[in-house]
Amino acid sequence: MLTDKNLEKRLIQDGKISARQVDQARKQSSETGVSLEETLLQLGYISETELITVRGKLLGVHVIDLSVFPIAEDAATAIPESLAREYNLIPVLKAQNKLTVAMVDPLDVETIENIERLSGCRIEPMLGSKKGIQQAIETYYGVFGKIKALFSEAGRDHQEFEQNLINKKGLEVAQIEGPIAQIIHLIIIQAVNTGASDIHLEPLEQRLRIRFRVDGVLQEVFSVEKIHQAALTSSAKIMCSMDIAEKRIPQDGRFRILVHDRNIDLRASTFPAMHGEKFVIRILDKESANVELTQLGIGGEQFKKLKEVIHQPHGIFLVTGPTGSGKTTTLYSVLKEVNTPLVNVITMEDPVEFDLDTVNQGQVNVKAGLTFAKGLRAIMRQDPDIVMIGEIRDSETAEIATQAALTGHLVLSTLHTNSAPGAIARLTEMGVEPFLVASSLAGALAQRLVRRLCANCKKSYTPPTEVLDHFELDKEIKYTFFKAVGCRECGRVGYKGRAGIYEFMSATDEVRSMIVAGSSTSDLRKQAIKDGMLTLQMDGIQKVISGVTSIEEVMRVAGGDE
Repeated sequence: MLTDKNLEKRLIQDGKISARQVDQARKQSSETGVSLEETLLQLGYISETELITVRGKLLGVHVIDLSVFPIAEDAATAIPESLAREYNLIPVLKAQNKLTVAMVDPLDVETIENIERLSGCRIEPMLGSKKGIQQAIETYYGVFGKIKALFSEAGRDHQEFEQNLINKKGLEVAQIEGPIAQIIHLIIIQAVNTGASDIHLEPLEQRLRIRFRVDGVLQEVFSVEKIHQAALTSSAKIMCSMDIAEKRIPQDGRFRILVHDRNIDLRASTFPAMHGEKFVIRILDKESANVELTQLGIGGEQFKKLKEVIHQPHGIFLVTGPTGSGKTTTLYSVLKEVNTPLVNVITMEDPVEFDLDTVNQGQVNVKAGLTFAKGLRAIMRQDPDIVMIGEIRDSETAEIATQAALTGHLVLSTLHTNSAPGAIARLTEMGVEPFLVASSLAGALAQRLVRRLCANCKKSYTPPTEVLDHFELDKEIKYTFFKAVGCRECGRVGYKGRAGIYEFMSATDEVRSMIVAGSSTSDLRKQAIKDGMLTLQMDGIQKVISGVTSIEEVMRVAGGDE
């Protein structure tokens, strides 16, 4: 049996809390009647994750983190919701005759025997946090319980359902009333509620896996039986005006739904995979298009130099980084900054993600022959002052953009390179002569997105000497870093939201001379640092010191930065 004395002793031994904190917690516990464990959590002396880890060791049972461990659909249905709520438990995995169950009290023999009789399975109890179990119950018996009921309503004869979707009546039913369409709506609503940026419907051999990308990281949230795959995919394709009969080639589409009295725009694409069509839905948050330049998190001297570049009358300004690094948000913020009634701003995007007032936005249409290059040529006949190209992908677009910058236009665009100096090599690889790059480039901004530490549960610590040495930090200064812990506010992951880290390179006279001379990216990088450029790692460390993110996050997204 686990007593408060045993718990106190082990917490102190493991260095989780001090004897003084235990005394204070014990005193408050006796005054309020709240358990010692709850009191320790309320006072913030220990996190719930640390507490259940110690409890697991003392009880000799395995601990399960429900924020990262996916709950299998067949497991969740093995125990009714009423029993799960009554006993504070949730089944997480079913394998043959064994059912793994997360419990607040994994030594409660009577409860274990009851659920064994009810489920007909041998129970393997594991220790889970009370809040984590409650949250899992709400998720899997709430939204996903409704989804399961709708699948039952749709029936199992999905071949007939899919055929009916092709005619007009089927289309109306699928879009307005159909249970499969309602399932898609529920999945999207759940994704919006959890702050996801993308929804992945992934066909596997035995099931359809549903994952959300939250703060840049994919997490599995639900699993669907294989027999439902065709109906779910077909209904989703109709919602975004795709060809339901075409399954051999990729397709793209868009649609809009109302979530909490708010219009949500969604962009979808399919990809024919081995076990069926993979479906990805991008959730387009209009609020991200309204971010001011000052809210991006570009600080100090970098921000000052950036503003100088984008307010020049001509030149190319490039934003670089991998897919999902926030390049589009940055470009829209720059457009908001430079757009005034005195200038003509025209864009060419693929696709137009957000409607911007007073900006003339155009969209690539490859089927009709409208590429970035052709669109850019047409734009140059529209008397533009500022031109935004969604991405410079080929030599033709690169050459036209360069000529536009040299003839008195400010050109804004993106490139897929790992660093700001790398943009120069990318342009020359596309066939733009070095002297033209040197004459036209105004500046380049590389960026990544790191997860923000949850303000409610982040924990401070003193970084070890080897970390200070690695980042060349002054060991005479006492730095305080923060690490992720996990709580109910952040879904137990320790992070909530994202922030940008940046490196901005100005095209100084020295940099231009080196471009003409054909200097390497490494030499250009050294010169840019001499000119005051902060690398991604440097900017990341500043955000670690200020408590925005963790050292682990900076290394995850910018570990290869030199």
